Amino acid sequence: LARKCASAGGGRVLTRKGKGRRRLAGERVGASSPHAEEPSTSSKRAVFLASLEKEKSASDASSWGYLGGMELEEKVSGAVSVRYVPDESNSWIEVSAEGDPTRLRVKNDGHFELWGRCGRNREALCCSGNVTLPPGALENQVQFTFELSGAGGVSIRWADWVTLEVHARGEGMDSSCPWSGGLANGFVLEKRVSGAGTDMAEIRIDVDSAGRWFGGAHFMNQLWPLNKAVWETGPFYPFDHGPTGLNTLVAPQFVTSSGLLVMIDPDTPYLHVGMNAPEEYAPGAKVPHRKWGTGVQNATNPILPEEAGQLGGVTKFDGVLRLQSRKSFECNSVSHTWSDWTKDRRADEEAEGVGGAADVGEHKISVALCAFTNVLESSMASLRTLPTPKVTPNLRVLQDPIWTTWAKYKQWVTQAKVLRYAKEILDSGLDYSVMEIDDRWQIRYGDLDFDPSKFPDPKGMVDELHEMGFKVTLWVMPFIEKRSAAYKEGLEKGYFVKRVTSSSHPYEEKPGFFKWWNLPSVVALDVTNPDAVGWYVARLRRLQDLYGIDGFKFDGGEPCFLPKNPITHRPLSYPSQYTHLWVKEVAGKFQGGVCEVRTGHKPQDV
Repeated sequence: LARKCASAGGGRVLTRKGKGRRRLAGERVGASSPHAEEPSTSSKRAVFLASLEKEKSASDASSWGYLGGMELEEKVSGAVSVRYVPDESNSWIEVSAEGDPTRLRVKNDGHFELWGRCGRNREALCCSGNVTLPPGALENQVQFTFELSGAGGVSIRWADWVTLEVHARGEGMDSSCPWSGGLANGFVLEKRVSGAGTDMAEIRIDVDSAGRWFGGAHFMNQLWPLNKAVWETGPFYPFDHGPTGLNTLVAPQFVTSSGLLVMIDPDTPYLHVGMNAPEEYAPGAKVPHRKWGTGVQNATNPILPEEAGQLGGVTKFDGVLRLQSRKSFECNSVSHTWSDWTKDRRADEEAEGVGGAADVGEHKISVALCAFTNVLESSMASLRTLPTPKVTPNLRVLQDPIWTTWAKYKQWVTQAKVLRYAKEILDSGLDYSVMEIDDRWQIRYGDLDFDPSKFPDPKGMVDELHEMGFKVTLWVMPFIEKRSAAYKEGLEKGYFVKRVTSSSHPYEEKPGFFKWWNLPSVVALDVTNPDAVGWYVARLRRLQDLYGIDGFKFDGGEPCFLPKNPITHRPLSYPSQYTHLWVKEVAGKFQGGVCEVRTGHKPQDV
C-alpha cells in the first residue's frame, strides 16, 4: 500500500508541519483508527482491516495518502517502506519490508506493535511494548520524525533525546549485526539514548501480549513457561547461584507461543534483564536486597525466581520483559562482584569498527523482534542464527550416563575408590559412558597432576577403566591456589587475573585472590592472555599424553568469581567475556571427544 501511494503521488513526499491534526470535511472527532488506543487485540485487528479498505480507496482516488482524514507521509527505499501519520496526540510510524508480512508500528509516546501472520495466514498482533522515553519527553512534546538511513534502515527520532534505528531482517537484507545474521520476518531495533539525566537505554515488551514465554537462561528455580516467574531485574551474565536466580548458562534469546522471537545483542555492556518484576509493595513490606555470595552463604538465600503467588508483600508486578543497557552495574536492589566495575576505555577502542562501542555519554541496546506463525518456527529461526560445533562430540556421552565420583565420594576420592565404583556400576548392569574423576584428584588446585598419595598408578587406573569400557575425564577449573607449584610458575609470567592493591594505591597491582565454593582462596587464569591460555592447555595435553585421559569436565568460568574490578591482560568489555573466552580458548581446544562445559555465554561453535 505504501508503494502504491508513493506511485500515485508521482514520487512526492508529504511533509507534515505544525502540531494540529488535519481532518476531512465531515469527519467525526474521535473516530476509530488504527493509531488510536484500542481496548483489545480482537478490536485492533478489526479496526486495522477496516482501515486498510479506507486507505485503498483514498490512494486510488488521489495522489495524496489519507488515513482517517490524516495526511500520510510515504517513503520507499530499497526493500523498506515507511508510513508516517502525524497527529498532535498520537502520531505513528510504520515500517515494513518488501515480501515480508511483518510490520512494526512505533507511536510517538514510545509504544510499539509488531504484526505478523498467524497460523491461518491472517494478520495478528505478535507483541506490543515500549521503547521507554526519558522523563520529560512526552510532557515536552518533543518532535517525532524519521528518515531513511541506508539499505533496509529507518531512523526514528524523538528530537535529540532518543534515536531508534530499525533494520529489516530477511534474505538479502542488511546484515551489519552479526549476532542477528540469518533472521527473517522481523526487525532489529537499535535504541540510543543520550543527554543529561539518562542512565540507561531500555526496551520493554508486554509479556501477556506475546503468549507463553521460554528461553533466556538457566535459572536456579526453572519455571515453565517463564510467565510464572517473578524475575527481578538484575545483571545478565553467568552466575553460580545468581542473586536474581540466574545460574551458569545465559543465552539472550526468547521464543513465545505466539511465534515471537526476541534476541538481544549478547555483547551489550551493563546488560540487565527482568520479567514480571515487583513494581509495588504493600505498606510496611520489606523490599528485598539481593546479594551474591559463595559456598555456605547461598544456603540461606531463597531459590529464585519465585512464583508470583509465593512472593509476599508485593501488590503489583510490572508485567513486562525489561531489556536494559545501563551506565553501570551499580544497583540499589542487587549487589554482586561487578557492582563497582567500570569498563576500561581501551575495551571501547577495540570495539570500534566492530559495532560494539557507543559514544561517550550515550547508552545503546539492540534487540531483534521477529514474528512467525508458531513457536516451532521461531525456535528454528533462532537456532539458524547460532554457530554449530566444528566437530561432532562422542555420541555415546549423549546416549548413556556420565558417572562422577563427586556423587559418591565428594573430595575424598582415591584410585581404589574409583575402580571399586566402576565395578559396582558394571555389576549392577547400569548403562555408562564416562567415569569423571572429580574434586581433589590433584596435588593442589591448579597443579593439574595426580596426587601420588591418593593415585599411586594413574596410568594403570585409566587403562583398567578403558578395559571396562569407560572413557575417563578429569575435573578442571581456571583456579589456582597459592601453595601450588603452578601458582609460582604462573605468577612470574603474569598469567593470572590481578586486582588493585587498595583504593588509596590505584596504580599498584597484586594477584587477585578471591573466595569460591571451596577452600583455600584462589586466583583465576587470565583467559585474555594468549600465553596464559597456551600454558594451561599444554598442561592439559600433558595429562592426556602421560595417562591416556580422554577429556575434561571444564568447571567454573563464571565471572562472578573474579576479584572486584579485575585487571586482565586485555581489558574485558563485559563480564560474560571471561566465560566466552574460557569456553572458546580453553575448552574449545578439546572438541570432538567427551568433554563437558558447565557454563556458557551465548551459544558458541564448541
